Amino acid sequence: MRRTGPTNIYTRKLISLLKKKYRKYGARVWKTTANLLEYPRRKRIEVNVGKISKMYDSLKMKPKMLIVPGVILGQGDIKNPIIVAALKFTKKAKEKIESCGGKCLSLYDAVEINPSGNDVIILR
Repeated sequence: MRRTGPTNIYTRKLISLLKKKYRKYGARVWKTTANLLEYPRRKRIEVNVGKISKMYDSLKMKPKMLIVPGVILGQGDIKNPIIVAALKFTKKAKEKIESCGGKCLSLYDAVEINPSGNDVIILR
């Protein structure tokens, strides 16, 4: 069976942009993110806000940005102001992240802000 990838045109353009930035800047974080976005929709990554908060608290060196190549769901609470970039956010997740002083970015914005991929962690 042939692997086709996502059919959404915006997701396809995002994947090609991420691969382009990887080739230009050599940041493997964008290549990994592009590869994770190519998974079928049934295997797409979903992360709760509570898991983001728990992972961020357990890190010794705090990154500038957390990347989720999938959907962020609104279950759980968040305490720290965190900059999060994802493919999609639910309304509740966006409210919770922004209410504590964090930012919700699309992956397009994350690539434009930080093309070299420094201080970025991918959550699965």
